[in-house]
Amino acid sequence: MRIHRRLLPIVLTALLALALGASIATALRSIEFRGLEAGSRVQASSRLTFAETGLGNATKIICNITLLRTVSRIIPKIAGTLFGRITGYAIDRGETARREGEARSPNCRGNEVLRNVNDVVALEDARRPGRHREAGAGILLWDLPFSPLWKLVYDSFQGTLPRIDGINFHINGWHWLLIIEGIACLYRGTAFGLISITRATSAVAGASAVLSRTALEGEGNGILCPRRSTFDGSFVVSPTITITLL
Repeated sequence: MRIHRRLLPIVLTALLALALGASIATALRSIEFRGLEAGSRVQASSRLTFAETGLGNATKIICNITLLRTVSRIIPKIAGTLFGRITGYAIDRGETARREGEARSPNCRGNEVLRNVNDVVALEDARRPGRHREAGAGILLWDLPFSPLWKLVYDSFQGTLPRIDGINFHINGWHWLLIIEGIACLYRGTAFGLISITRATSAVAGASAVLSRTALEGEGNGILCPRRSTFDGSFVVSPTITITLL
């Protein structure tokens, strides 16, 4: 009887350790996004700054852009997992100028070098522009529903289990064409980002570009088309999404 009494705390401790281990092991498997209805798109809006690598002032463009995304409800926490796509974006370019020589996208601001931003074009594939339409109030909407590009890929999480502070991801196949002062500059590559999570509530607080890791390769002529560029911006995400570990 005494032996049994001595063994009982040991057995209970072992069972508790196993239970905790199983709980953590389960939490290591997947991330669930809650608050998304089937087929709904996530919007991420930002005042985006696009410039030479290092955010040099010589060639800088600032536009209000909203990325439209489809996101999987559950993501295995395995680096390289595809969890969604960019299906389009809306650019607030302002009322398109009618007179020759004026900027077609007056709400996209340049600087002393880049005075007129004509267009910011999303590509459906390596060279072909996506479909677009005027959504009213100076908003141009680009649709990319069937593009093989613009893929959202999970990289890792930040913080410690059982709660996390953020999700590292990248957009594979970023392709867009900037038409500046009548000159076309093609930029393509991988864009890195961070989804920030409020630890106390597990709600998505927003997203941001990781400019230190993003370097898009440029094709074009002249000083208006730098060979390597990046972008910076903090995105407001909607609808409200919470993160649960499965």
